[in-house]
Amino acid sequence: MNIKSTPDYGAIYNKRLLDLKNQRKILLEKLDIIFLISLEKNDDNLKNKVIEIKNNIRDFPLEMENQNFSSFDELLSWIPSSFNINI
Repeated sequence: MNIKSTPDYGAIYNKRLLDLKNQRKILLEKLDIIFLISLEKNDDNLKNKVIEIKNNIRDFPLEMENQNFSSFDELLSWIPSSFNINI
């Protein structure tokens, strides 16, 4: 089933996108702290890893746009791969 053609798709998609943007804001704030620690420790490896992770997190809307959700449950439970952070 192609849920993109259903009348409620746009509203539900935009609500999920907004929810994920709020989650992204929290993740970016936590990464800012780690980034500052990397500067204090003069740890270029950590600093570069944080930069890469933050850039990936910022690009999550494109990742979401490229998904083919088969149900609203799938859309509402989807988590961007970039949100799985391992430092």
